[in-house]
Amino acid sequence: MNELQQVYKNLYSEKGNRPYPLEKYKFCPQCGNKFLQCDANEITSIQCSNCQHIVYSNPLPAVVVLIEYEDKILLGKRNGYFGKGKWCIPGGAIEYHEDFISAAYREIKEETGLDNNNIEIVSILNVVSNFIAPQRHVLSVVLLAKFISGNPTPADDLDELHWYSLNEPLPEMFLPAEVNLIEYYASSKSNGIVISR
Repeated sequence: MNELQQVYKNLYSEKGNRPYPLEKYKFCPQCGNKFLQCDANEITSIQCSNCQHIVYSNPLPAVVVLIEYEDKILLGKRNGYFGKGKWCIPGGAIEYHEDFISAAYREIKEETGLDNNNIEIVSILNVVSNFIAPQRHVLSVVLLAKFISGNPTPADDLDELHWYSLNEPLPEMFLPAEVNLIEYYASSKSNGIVISR
């Protein structure tokens, strides 16, 4: 039996340490009524007392793809606001109209130039929570892909791409969760849960 294991927990995951991501909402986006202040440690949504509209504080769904080729993995050096200059597994947000597989292929194409002729997504390795900033909770589906052919070219949020051996030290990574995932994958060579087509 395949098992998914949460590999990352950080200081924001404990109840008393969580930030209040809804504090930016002073007024209802539906009717303009002023919101009442709430207990920051208890609140995950706020409801307007005038029109009953609810604003939720939900994690952002994302996908990352561990692309492997001959015991090497493809990592990218970030140029964006979060983690600039640090390395990461390619990926990004799942857009509203996408399923996670479509989002994965789109993100890989945007960040590496590789498409479904160059890689094949084969399985789900894990699902992890990351608080990449005090008010940004991301829930990421971690996929495994096999490299087929092509020349990866950095674009979008990435300045550089490099194939790292699973046996060599990793560069400075943006997220501790990704270090844990790569180390777990390197030691277990787990194929995860196969994605049926």
